[in-house]
Amino acid sequence: MLEPEHVKELAVIENLFYWNHMPIDTTDTDMIERGSQAKAQIENEFIKEIVLWRLEERTFTAALRRRHLGKSAPLAHDKWGYGRWLQQIRTHWNEPAFGLGQQLPWLIEAERLLKEDNYLGLERLLLGRVWDYYGRVVGMHYFDFEAVVVYILRWDVIDRWSHYNTTKAEKRFNDMAESALGEYARMFS
Repeated sequence: MLEPEHVKELAVIENLFYWNHMPIDTTDTDMIERGSQAKAQIENEFIKEIVLWRLEERTFTAALRRRHLGKSAPLAHDKWGYGRWLQQIRTHWNEPAFGLGQQLPWLIEAERLLKEDNYLGLERLLLGRVWDYYGRVVGMHYFDFEAVVVYILRWDVIDRWSHYNTTKAEKRFNDMAESALGEYARMFS
C-alpha cells in the first residue's frame, strides 16, 4: 500500500542496514560508498537523518573495533567511517571514548565490553541504542511513511535479537576478522 517512491526508499534503507543484504567481504570503503549512494537516493529528510545516525553509530563501532585490534588511527584521506565525528575520532584516537565520554557515555561501556571480549554484551548495547533511538525519533509520526519506516526498522531489531545464534554469530565474526586480516590471520591461529 506504499507509494512507489516510498517502496524505493524503503528498499534503499533495507539494503544499507540489513546484514543479510551485505556480502561478508564488505569493506569499510564499500560501506561508505553504500551510505553515500543511499543518502543521495533518499529524498525524505527525516529518513536521511535516521540513515546518518545509523552510519555514525557504525563508524563509532568500527573505530572501537579497529582500535581494539591495535590498529592506528585512520589517516585523513582514509575512507573508513561516516559523519561528523571522523576528525574527533582521529584526533583523540588514544583517549578513552575518543574524548567523547561526557557527550556519549555509551562509548565507555562499549569499550569496556570490547576489552572483556563480551561481544554478546556489546551487541545488546548497540541494539538497545538503536531500539531507543527509533523510539525517540518516531515522535509525532503515527500513520505516515516515516512511522512505517521506523516500525520496520524496529521490527528488524526484534528479528535480529530473536534469531540471535551465538554459534552463527561467532562464526560470522571470525570470518569477518579473517577476511579483514587477510594473510595476517594465520599469525593468530
